[in-house]
Amino acid sequence: MSECLITCCRGCCCGKEDPIEAELRLERLRDALPGVVVRTSDCLGPCERKDVIVVTPSSKQRKRGARSCWIGWASTDGPIDEIADWVRNGGPGEASMPARLGIHSFRPNRRKGKRAG
Repeated sequence: MSECLITCCRGCCCGKEDPIEAELRLERLRDALPGVVVRTSDCLGPCERKDVIVVTPSSKQRKRGARSCWIGWASTDGPIDEIADWVRNGGPGEASMPARLGIHSFRPNRRKGKRAG
């Protein structure tokens, strides 16, 4: 299993429409990935893509060129299950991102003066 880090946005708008469901999805991810750090963060920035999750590769994976993967619209069990499967298979730098998860991935806008994560 991957040693990556998973950060789930729970800031200004992510998880606010149905906080109970958001918490259940977070627990689902933690239960599916024992030993993987799954944490929450305040606003990560790209609010137009509600319920953002960032999968950050381990330092070993980053040394080999892997980069953090940003996933938006992760407010249903589908993306959560796909993230869990991908991380169990190695995650960024180790396993290809599942095609169904790829439609949720994006690169954050790194405008000067605004940090996205």
